[in-house]
Amino acid sequence: MYMTAVSVGELVETVYTSDLRKKTYHYYMATPTAAPNIALAVGLVLLCANGVVVHCGVNFLSDF
Repeated sequence: MYMTAVSVGELVETVYTSDLRKKTYHYYMATPTAAPNIALAVGLVLLCANGVVVHCGVNFLSDF
């Protein structure tokens, strides 16, 4: 499993370092939002997509 970042807004770009060990995520929010309403989660996550409904859930793993 890999560390990943999940945040509000639209992911517009992921920038990797030259050795591909680190990444920087760039998000864009079209609606002005106060800082306390912006969330960021970084860690080991398992992304699951439901094939019937266009929906994506995130399960956070607790054993890292």
